[in-house]
Amino acid sequence: MKKYVRLVLGLLTGLLWVPVGVTAAEFELRQDLAGHINGLRAIYRPAYYADDPRFDLPANRAGLERPNDHEPGGDDPGYRIITLSGVIEKGDAAKLDAFVEKTYEEVQAYPWLLVLDSPGGNFLEGIAIGKWLGENLASQDPSFMGSYVLKGDSCLSACSLIFALSSHRRMLNDSDSARFIEVGGRVGFHMGAVPENMGTQQAQVNAIMDLTYDIVAAYLSIIIDETSPPELLQEALKHRTSESFFYAEASDRAYNLGFIPVAYGGLSDALSATALPMSEVEAMCTHLLEISQEPLTIVTEDYGVLPPAKKMAKALFEEKGGGPLMASFGSGETCLIGLTPAGNLLMNVTREPISCIDKQAETTWEWCATDAEVSSFATTALLADVNSCQMGRFTGSQYILDGQGYAETPKAVVLDGVNMRDAPSLKSNTIGALGAGAELDLLDCAVTDDNQAVWLKGKTDGQEGWVSARFVRMKFAWEDGG
Repeated sequence: MKKYVRLVLGLLTGLLWVPVGVTAAEFELRQDLAGHINGLRAIYRPAYYADDPRFDLPANRAGLERPNDHEPGGDDPGYRIITLSGVIEKGDAAKLDAFVEKTYEEVQAYPWLLVLDSPGGNFLEGIAIGKWLGENLASQDPSFMGSYVLKGDSCLSACSLIFALSSHRRMLNDSDSARFIEVGGRVGFHMGAVPENMGTQQAQVNAIMDLTYDIVAAYLSIIIDETSPPELLQEALKHRTSESFFYAEASDRAYNLGFIPVAYGGLSDALSATALPMSEVEAMCTHLLEISQEPLTIVTEDYGVLPPAKKMAKALFEEKGGGPLMASFGSGETCLIGLTPAGNLLMNVTREPISCIDKQAETTWEWCATDAEVSSFATTALLADVNSCQMGRFTGSQYILDGQGYAETPKAVVLDGVNMRDAPSLKSNTIGALGAGAELDLLDCAVTDDNQAVWLKGKTDGQEGWVSARFVRMKFAWEDGG
């Protein structure tokens, strides 16, 4: 921890940032948002409920209602939804506390959550609100359920510290998570800036220094409490002007920072195991390990690979008896996978000791049957991430799974014969056929509601078209000597 404390020694400035032309913070009771919030689902590790078929979607889910559509909504969700918008000013912590008490008398619902949409304001007040929320969440009988930044909204500057402080350490299964970013929302972190008219005034400089230390102390408390890793402070330290931010949007990176990206269907859908090769399963599990907040060591970076099972996922399940399977990374962690009754893939990673049912199988480096529980879904987002399509957007670069960097021109290699189509859909026209080993220069991607989930647009031999990501693998830069 000492090395992270040393990161702040060079920090010289930090002050509240008050945007011009924006109104003071307002608090509202917004029960009308319940239907939308109830429909949001975690993009990574959404919980698997074996006794609730609504969460286990059929392989072809096009046009179906999403998993949470039938949860309580409308005017009586069973909890309060309070929004904070506008500039945060001194005294807002007390105002929010009073507003929470007032709405309880009106609604008679003890639990409540906070939706944030603020350009920032007084850093100290933001820190005070965030700490108050975190203390409530950690209390014996908490009423606070968590903080949300919804699609189209921004939580910047002092607001980002409210968001970051409003939680405690995230469990590996995310069961106690309390900081949610919807796809299309963003949280912006920075260290604050010195107003130009105060830079040479000794008294104000002293105040600036005091505030700087308070801001850094807030970031360090987030790190020490393990609610977010040191990378959050490192990134915030790079942004020291009122217009410069480190943005955390719903993504794998935000998840690695301890936040929970959420979406309404699409990326958060359970992933069908239909026509899914084990090479894609292994890539997804490796990616999940990298973003899981498990401590990664040099050993993990060098040997964090799984034993290759060169077959389709469903074939491997059938071969091993149909139940959950496990495999050990070369660095010691474990990947767990399973199948749901509807044919969706379950997936998790852990450092906890897991055993094969067949003890002899533990002496070989291969996938084996286990009786360990797999409690979360693999999602469309995971398949998209490992296919140059993060959050459904083509990245223009190919992620290298060993963490060494990115290839400038992403390429994919066909694993088995696949049709090239004129649109990302099994119902679209076939314009050609590609054999195993064919290479594609990737141009675009799409996330769809059908059981293919992720499509890639590529070019080969002068022909452009779409193929399912399930029938290809990303070509690593080192395969071309990169």
